[in-house]
Amino acid sequence: MLEETRRLPVDEDIEPYAGKWIAIVRRRVAGVGTTAQEARLAAKRNRPKDEPILLKVPEHGIHLRDQV
Repeated sequence: MLEETRRLPVDEDIEPYAGKWIAIVRRRVAGVGTTAQEARLAAKRNRPKDEPILLKVPEHGIHLRDQV
């Protein structure tokens, strides 16, 4: 098994958003909500021309791994 570490598509601490959905635009949190739709709408209000990346922040830390 080969493990590869990946960077999250965001340049800020997202720990305060544990359990929430966040919308990321230009590597920054642009919107937050309890649902993906809420986070996306908040981001579109802040940055209407950009399409956000939506991410659910887990309650207990983030671990990204690729398995080959």
